[in-house]
Formats: sequence, C-alpha cells, structure tokens
Amino acid sequence: MGTQDGIAALTFDPEQIRCVSALLRHGVELMVTGGYAVRFHGHMRFAKDLDVLVGNDRQNAERLCFALTDILRVAHPSITPEAFEGQSRQVNFESWGLKFEVLTGAAGVDFQRTYGRRFMVPLGIAEVPVIPKDALIAMKRIAGRSVDLSDIAALEATTT
Repeated sequence: MGTQDGIAALTFDPEQIRCVSALLRHGVELMVTGGYAVRFHGHMRFAKDLDVLVGNDRQNAERLCFALTDILRVAHPSITPEAFEGQSRQVNFESWGLKFEVLTGAAGVDFQRTYGRRFMVPLGIAEVPVIPKDALIAMKRIAGRSVDLSDIAALEATTT
C-alpha cells in the first residue's frame, strides 16, 4: 500500500478528529488500532468506531484523564489515573455520542515495545500513530471473533 492509500484509510469523522486531537494535544502515547488500522494496512473495510490503544503507565494514565475530561467536556468520577494505570480496560464512549473507544491494554501486545515500532501517519490534525501490522494481527488472533479472523486473512494477503 502506498502512503496516500494509508492516509486515505484514516478518514475520521469530525468527532473522531476532536477525540484523537485531544489525546495527542495532551501527550497521550497511543496507537490507532481496530478497523482503521486494518484499513491503513491494506484491507478497506467498514470501521464502526475509532479504537486507540494507549499505554497504561502512571504518566500516560494521568495524561489520558486530562484528555478524556477535555473530550467529554466534563470531569467524570470514574476517570482517574488509578482506573487506568496498570489496567487492561476497554472503554467505549458510544453512550457519550462518540464513535470512539480506548483500550488500556491488549493481549498479545507489549505496548512499549510496539509503540517504538508504530507508523506515524501525517494527517491534517497531526501525525497519528498506527499500530504495526504484526501487532494488529496478534491482537486480532487472540480476540478470535469472526470479524477478527476475516481481518487476519485479508491482512496476511496484503503487503505494507
């Protein structure tokens, strides 16, 4: 896949742009994963929401809390560094009207090692980090849902 194709695959809606921009502005270490990462790595399929994998060390958990408060435009009692530090959580913000999900851990992925190999994709908002294909496949292999197995087959057939 050429760079232009990868960039086109990361076409976020305005609210998703607002979310990822807030995370980046607050210095959150993150990588786009899920459907958008599948698209970036060459399999153009529908992405229902924007999934981001974030580091769950103390400093990143604090940054994440500031960013989420900014995104939600209100402080929420469950958004504390302790709720994210060292945790492997999946937090969906659909009830807030956002097609956005934060994962603070993923089976099969060492965040720090993988973050060092991330793809930096220049978009209008900033450079957006995307998970490497092998780590995305590892996550999906462990999740094992039918959509994940389908994504794996398509990703293994592409070259990036």
